[in-house]
Amino acid sequence: MVENYGRYGYLTADNSVYTFQVGGDSIQDILGGIDERIFRPSLRDGHLVQVGKYRVLTRGHNDTQIEEISRDIKSNRLMPEVIEKQIKIMFGLGVHVYKVEFDDNGHLIRKWVNCPEIMAWLKSWEDNGVTDDYNDFALSCVRRYYYFEDYFVKWHFFRGKSIGKMPVAALELVDNSRVRLATEKELSPFGNFEYDDFTHVMVGDWRYRGEFKVYPKFKVRDIAKYSVAISHHANDDIDSIYGRSKSYDGIREWLRAANENPKFIRSFLRNAMAAKMHIIIPNDWVESKKSQIKSLCEYNRNLQKSNKECVKFNGIEIGSEYNDAILMRYINVELERLTSYLSGSGNQGKLFSTFSFQDKNGQEVRWKIEQVDLKYKEYIESLLAFDRRADEVLLSAKGIDPSISNVSKEGVISKSGSDALYNYIIYLLQLPAPEKICCDALNMAVRANFPHLWAQGYMLGFYRQVPEKQENISPSNRLKNNE
Repeated sequence: MVENYGRYGYLTADNSVYTFQVGGDSIQDILGGIDERIFRPSLRDGHLVQVGKYRVLTRGHNDTQIEEISRDIKSNRLMPEVIEKQIKIMFGLGVHVYKVEFDDNGHLIRKWVNCPEIMAWLKSWEDNGVTDDYNDFALSCVRRYYYFEDYFVKWHFFRGKSIGKMPVAALELVDNSRVRLATEKELSPFGNFEYDDFTHVMVGDWRYRGEFKVYPKFKVRDIAKYSVAISHHANDDIDSIYGRSKSYDGIREWLRAANENPKFIRSFLRNAMAAKMHIIIPNDWVESKKSQIKSLCEYNRNLQKSNKECVKFNGIEIGSEYNDAILMRYINVELERLTSYLSGSGNQGKLFSTFSFQDKNGQEVRWKIEQVDLKYKEYIESLLAFDRRADEVLLSAKGIDPSISNVSKEGVISKSGSDALYNYIIYLLQLPAPEKICCDALNMAVRANFPHLWAQGYMLGFYRQVPEKQENISPSNRLKNNE
């Protein structure tokens, strides 16, 4: 197969690739003619689209932000497992009730308490018509947070909530890919709209634009007005209406490049003989063939007048009217003939010949076949070096130390238990802020259902145990004795 790009191109045969050029220009001259254009992505969170009477805010410029993040992360060999470790650490032993109090030293601590009222309500969710229990719901919220830094919750209410009964029956997660913020307001697509401008949530299949359902965006103060509603919970961002994974934004190109790296190595191993030769076709040779073809075309015109069959040029139909496409077709035939002799195990000992001649200055004109030094060793080493650097960037962006993630750095993980414990405690100290977002819907429901308990400081959170140093534990209770 021959591919032409003006005076340059490449041809393939039997797992070999050869580049060629017509004329003697240097590779710097070739590259210097390339017009490089940089297209900067839009910084907008999305844009408004009209769906019925509503203006809907897309997720990303092409409304594919959720799919892109999911694809890039799941295609990586490292990130899915790292994120799962973050989810497990955050979730700990699940949802429990606590109060924040001061200890004897004046330090704020969480005091985990048994609260039968709240726990009985949580355990009644499945009886109230939802599929997931409260722990499954909470775990899904944490997962959406670590992928997208936002999530949507559908609120199920009891009948008669307006006459003093407990209003919230259960909570149900709605997948991010199906949900968009919407409004009936006349917002300018070029204006600066605010989060509170979006008063509704639209749910449906945004790939095929089928049937959509519209819900009010939930606010606790308006709970008596709703028969059903959807709330949105997000990590605040300075230039995004939706939550947006800041770590993903910073590592997106590293992530995509790291995902492509194995394909480069695999392709190299599959085509190890690729592009070893570069073929230079002299201009004078091309001009001589052009002159021959033109002469034959004129000869064919005379044959046509006598109703005789036209002659061919080296087996190629050329007709009676010359054009450059005929010349390029002939050059391609010669290139394919050449590669059939340069490649393939069955072509050893065969010969390929072309005519050389002198130009008007007395210089020899002939085809040149030059070997290209592809520096295979340097190429593979550079890919592996990038791979190691990409791992470092991805892990540092997630803020999780190798001793916690179990992903080695330069093949070494500290075997010190004290180092791992110290890094784990430092990581736990970072979790209250994201935990607040992950438990936001649950605590809004506690506030609505149990205002008296909420006023006393009762809240829901994730119970996480901090492991003690082994020397502080009695020998019979140490990890090595619990096998």
